[in-house]
Amino acid sequence: MNRLYWYIFGFLLLSLNNAVAQDKVQTTEQIIADIFEQYSAETDEVIDFESFYDDLHELSVSPINLNNSTKEDLDKLLFLSDTQVESILYYIYRYGPINTIYELQLIEGLDMTDIRNMLSFVYVGYRATASQKIYKADLFKYGKHEVLYRLDRDIETKTGYISNISTSGDYKGSAFYNSLKYHYRFKDRISAGLTLEKDAGEQLLDTSHVGYDFYSFHVQLNDFGKFKTIVLGDFKANFGLGLVMSSGFGMGKSSYVLNVIPHNTGLKKFSSTNESEYFRGAGATLKFGKFDFSTFYSNRMIDGDTLSGSFKSFYKAGLHRTDAEIAKKNTINQQLAGVNMTFTHSKFQVGFTLVHTFLDQCLESEVTNYNQFYFRGNRQTTAGLNYRFRLSKLNFFGESAYTNNHGFATVNGVSFSPVSQVSLVGMMRYFSKEYDTFFANTLSEGSRINNETGYYLGAEIRPYKKWKIAAYADSYRFPWLKFGVDAPSLGQDYLLQIDYAARRDLSMFCRFKF
Repeated sequence: MNRLYWYIFGFLLLSLNNAVAQDKVQTTEQIIADIFEQYSAETDEVIDFESFYDDLHELSVSPINLNNSTKEDLDKLLFLSDTQVESILYYIYRYGPINTIYELQLIEGLDMTDIRNMLSFVYVGYRATASQKIYKADLFKYGKHEVLYRLDRDIETKTGYISNISTSGDYKGSAFYNSLKYHYRFKDRISAGLTLEKDAGEQLLDTSHVGYDFYSFHVQLNDFGKFKTIVLGDFKANFGLGLVMSSGFGMGKSSYVLNVIPHNTGLKKFSSTNESEYFRGAGATLKFGKFDFSTFYSNRMIDGDTLSGSFKSFYKAGLHRTDAEIAKKNTINQQLAGVNMTFTHSKFQVGFTLVHTFLDQCLESEVTNYNQFYFRGNRQTTAGLNYRFRLSKLNFFGESAYTNNHGFATVNGVSFSPVSQVSLVGMMRYFSKEYDTFFANTLSEGSRINNETGYYLGAEIRPYKKWKIAAYADSYRFPWLKFGVDAPSLGQDYLLQIDYAARRDLSMFCRFKF
């Protein structure tokens, strides 16, 4: 009888542990969803949730040791502003290693909402002096494998599946969406994965086509000798403030009013099913003291409506269901080579980025009044110089870039926290009408980074415990014509949001946008 009691007790204990673990997963999932909502609610652009989720989910599996963190590490926390990152680093620099996670409440600019968001992605550990050696046996013993399989179908039957309506518009495949993802991870040192995907309407098994429509693979190695990062296969690249190279998630106007500049995460693996926002090749970042030197090369086929050795536009939807869509698949070869050199000091950072892109066919869009300054041709070179420096409580940042067709763009700003309860940011941007580069992605009102001048002011105030007021005002002007607008135009955006964190499990906000 006593043994039966022990069995029951053991079962209840295991059930409790599983419930706690499941609750933690659900909490992390909810945090990621809430952060994404704050970013996506105020923009008309489609944000790739899968890439957004993958970046934060990876941090939840391999969290950041705050006592070993660098600015590049903390920039991975997309919900933290540049001012908050600087405050965390300055606190550790001045007072030494953080002893407990509760010490985060002493850091200026962090409220309880920020800290609760951080808890799923950071921890406090001993400060390591060097990267630990990796043993072959540990790769098998401590490496983590993850397999994700997805299969779904819309309830309603779309027109493309009804063959008696149209032949050219028929979808060639089944109505099921299907994807398979495998990921191997060893701590934060090694990452490898394979992604296969078929969109609804695309072929999987057919007499003329066998296999998935999209394949992606990656290998990433971190902290191997002089190599800070090595990426093979599919990867992303983000340098500076996004005027030259930003292939990942870019900052836009949102209720995170202080987050106005892209996070410089350098080279990073790509594991999403997005079929356009990635590079395929290899890259590496080497560290020499305070210098980081990155170089990367990509060679991949992309989609476009080609005709007689030229094409009018890129096709980025990634859907290949009909004859017309299939005809656009992998019709253009895109090659690019890039370098970045960054010098980092305790109070300032300077970086230079150069990217050259080659297409095997010429981009020749139809010339109209509004697009006559857009890029045309098959070769483009873009170079940019970015900077950051701290002067007392002022953090200055900026980047200026130039293209070989004489396009110029610049972004400059300053963030300021006069007291711990108030944080401010101001930024100006200027993109000439000739500036039209492939991989720019930074704060702007237009869908393209060109033909725009703007001034942005953001403020975050924490007047009382549990309360936060966030507001921004953005004034912008388009000196040249835009699609559907036959004259120079201007506009203003305003946002006000009040957050109240009543309890740990209850928060609410009121948002007004004009």
